[in-house]
Amino acid sequence: HNRRVKPFAGFPVLKQKNRYARIAPLLIVLLGFAVRVWAMDTAWIDGDRANPHGLGLVALDTVSSGDWPNFPLFSDEASVGLPNPPLLTYAYALAALTGRSLSMANALGLIANTITVAAAFGIGRRMHSWSAGMLAATLVACSNWGVYLARGTWHPTPIEPGVALSAFLLL
Repeated sequence: HNRRVKPFAGFPVLKQKNRYARIAPLLIVLLGFAVRVWAMDTAWIDGDRANPHGLGLVALDTVSSGDWPNFPLFSDEASVGLPNPPLLTYAYALAALTGRSLSMANALGLIANTITVAAAFGIGRRMHSWSAGMLAATLVACSNWGVYLARGTWHPTPIEPGVALSAFLLL
C-alpha cells in the first residue's frame, strides 16, 4: 500500500452538501468581527499602544510639508533598545489619509484581524477539510489574544494577520 496519510487523520469530515455549509464560514467571520468590536470603547490606549499611529501622523505631516530630512526611517524604540521597523508606521500613515483619528487607525487593525478568521478557515479547509476549517476559524474568532491585539495600534497587532495570510498564500 502506498496510501497517503492526511494530517488530522482522526478529525471527522463533514460533507458540505447543503447551502448552509457555505454560509457557516461567513457567520464565523461575523462572530469574530462582533467579538472584536464589542466594548471597543473600553480598549486600553496609552503611549505604547498609540505610538505607531502617532508616528504615522508624523510621517504623513512630513510628506505633506516636504520636510524630508525629518521623515521617520524607523519607528519608536523597542524594549530591547533597538528601533522597530517602520512598515507599521507607514501603514498607519496611509490609514490617516482617510481620517486622522485614533479610531481610524484602530479600524485598520480590526479589519486585518477579522480577515485572519477567514484565512484560518481557508488554511484548515486546504489542509484537511471543511470541518477543520470551521474549527480553526472558530478558535481564531474567539481567541483572547486576537481580540486584544485587534483593539489598538500596538506593534504586535499585525503579527497574527501577517502569519495567517502568509500561511494561506503558501498553501
